[in-house]
Amino acid sequence: RRDPEQLARKEDVSFQEAEAAVEAGSADPDENCGNCAEYITDKNGDGFGACAKVEGYIDPADWCVLWESPEEHDEAES
Repeated sequence: RRDPEQLARKEDVSFQEAEAAVEAGSADPDENCGNCAEYITDKNGDGFGACAKVEGYIDPADWCVLWESPEEHDEAES
């Protein structure tokens, strides 16, 4: 669920291209917005999705510190 009043600013969550995050040592090579539990897939065909926790358009090839694997997310909700 996406609450516009609770969304983090990209600047506050180290939002960047996943490749750059991997090079900086912040992310693992298999982590990107497209496989994050919080990612909301593209609904209008422009190639960008959204995030349940971060504002704005989200490219599936991006990354931020809130990245969460779907498995961890499912366990947390159980």
